[in-house]
Amino acid sequence: MAGSIADNAKVYSKVFKYVPPTPPAHLMNSTNFTLHFNNRKFIHIGIDPTDKFNVRVHIITSSRYVNISPDLLRRVFSMMGHILSFILDQTVKYKRTTFLESDILKLSSMVYSGENVLVIETKNQEGCRILLNRADLLQMQELEWCIFDSINQKCTITRPKILNHVDEFGAYIKEITATAPPENVEEMINVIKNVKVYQNIPMKRIYANQVKMFAAVQLAEICETRRNVKDMDELNENLSMMSPISPISPRFSPINMEPYTQTNMEPYTQTFYMINHADDKSDNANNGLDQNDGSDFFDTTPTSSSTYTHYPATV
Repeated sequence: MAGSIADNAKVYSKVFKYVPPTPPAHLMNSTNFTLHFNNRKFIHIGIDPTDKFNVRVHIITSSRYVNISPDLLRRVFSMMGHILSFILDQTVKYKRTTFLESDILKLSSMVYSGENVLVIETKNQEGCRILLNRADLLQMQELEWCIFDSINQKCTITRPKILNHVDEFGAYIKEITATAPPENVEEMINVIKNVKVYQNIPMKRIYANQVKMFAAVQLAEICETRRNVKDMDELNENLSMMSPISPISPRFSPINMEPYTQTNMEPYTQTFYMINHADDKSDNANNGLDQNDGSDFFDTTPTSSSTYTHYPATV
């Protein structure tokens, strides 16, 4: 019994070390709102290059943060009246209320430092959990329209422009690395970071430097993927030209893998018919046979008229 008490004493006297979460990704064209300056609580809204350049919302405190989507933020605001009714209520120790729980987000209330607070926790990221008290929630409610105006602007205007800049930046990188392409993504990142945007890119690109600074890894991966796809297309083309067998039928083309239909075969049928029946007046499409059609050709009887002279049979 004494041994178990000693073991329990070691467990209860264990000192837990604070492990900070992974820092959030840099947001492009970020807009910031302050909830409480003294407590270092802010809201950042911007384009996240690590999440396919989607709009993300970071609610940041002095030691932690949460990364949520605009849709989840709308759900939080839709429940704000219900949440405030619990937060403004009298504090009851050890009482916890769960407002919303999904595979990604959990909203609940708890008592911290003698007052009710809202706990926002993301389940897909370890250690991402923040506490918002009554003053923070009221300030957040006042900023609701400003927050969603910024979100709508970034979704409808900023994000398409940034995607366009990424595409044109990638085209420029492809042009300057055509003669000596980088061997891997790391070398491609170095090439991107050494580009002088205003001197080398002749177009007005207000987000080009942000793409270079915050999305160099994503841009390098895009360039590498496009180059691999191009190399694969060229390989397929070379293999089809070097093949010792008959020319590949259009219905089994290695590039166009569409299923055979009457619509997509009409251009090919008309082409073969015009080539093989320039002198034939017949409209029978079955006459368009070629010696390269395969072994089935010799199992069919040609219906076209012969060009040889017919002599009468001997009596």
